[in-house]
Amino acid sequence: MRQVEVNLQTYPATNLGDDLFAFILSQRYTNTFHVSRLTHKSSFSGVPNVIPSRSAVGELLFKILNRLLPRWKDHFRAKTIRQQDIFAVAGGSIFMYQNNLDFWERERDFYLGLNRPVYVLGCNITDEGPEAFKSAIREIARSCVDVTVRDEATLEFFDRAPNVRLLPDLVFALEMDEFQTDRIEGSALISVVDGYRFGEEIGNSYFQGLSEMVKQLLAENRNVTLMSFCSKEGDETGIEHLLDASGLVPCDQLSVYCYDGDIAEALRTIGAADLVIGSRFHANILGLLSGAAVLPLSYSSKTPRALRMAGIECPVTPLQECGLGVLTEDHQARLTSSEIASLRNRAEEHFLALDAVLERR
Repeated sequence: MRQVEVNLQTYPATNLGDDLFAFILSQRYTNTFHVSRLTHKSSFSGVPNVIPSRSAVGELLFKILNRLLPRWKDHFRAKTIRQQDIFAVAGGSIFMYQNNLDFWERERDFYLGLNRPVYVLGCNITDEGPEAFKSAIREIARSCVDVTVRDEATLEFFDRAPNVRLLPDLVFALEMDEFQTDRIEGSALISVVDGYRFGEEIGNSYFQGLSEMVKQLLAENRNVTLMSFCSKEGDETGIEHLLDASGLVPCDQLSVYCYDGDIAEALRTIGAADLVIGSRFHANILGLLSGAAVLPLSYSSKTPRALRMAGIECPVTPLQECGLGVLTEDHQARLTSSEIASLRNRAEEHFLALDAVLERR
């Protein structure tokens, strides 16, 4: 009997958090996942059941159509997806208005006319956008077989519909054991973003506060790693801004790690840290899974909402408020092994609907 094949939509840029969605699915199932806009990414070069859904020429045609003839792009995209049996969307912050109502009305029409079972895993919404945008998103959700969300606000947005389920973030389902390395006692890993993406005032305060924290950690003779999760979104630029603001340069005690698609290496890097300061949401999740102390920072409502839903009880500090005042145990969380196991079991419920149609390893 032929295996069910999956067309999987993920964030196209090399981003550790989003790449983990596809990685977790590929490790759970033996089925083949056809992923769009994958030809330029190295993240899955060694994963045999994750393959591009379009050739390099097809990707180029898609980009041209997207710019010049978006309706034809939707037709081309639907034709590609219908070559597989089901359509899965690896979630995250996928429902963002971005001042583009026309896009979301076309996206609604696309989903309603796809004629394939649709599964959305681990999504959240933002609070922005007009009622027409919100109506389009609700119609998309109603058309899906299963939708899992990672915060209470998103569940309420979808009116607690019977096909919408609230669960801890999908990445809590990751098995970290094989990536665990010997933890370096006292070591710290800081995931850095480009704070200037959120305005000059926030950027200035963020980099000033973060530089104070780095200097204090170094003064305590800790090894510090500055980590970029996504170059395209400016994390590497953020590290440059931080080094400029602090006057520090990389050395034996201060290193820089930039994720470039090697998922295992990135997970081992995080797993070695005793303290994770997470500007990136998934830096906090991965730190908690590895048993590290985590000090969460936030640039949106996503982080406090999703951590609260997972039962993580500690303050979440806005980027512009970071500094020595929050570098305390009162602002940190650390999970026990039993708490990690419980969260992992709950997060695996994201796959209940897919388990009915796909084949487990």
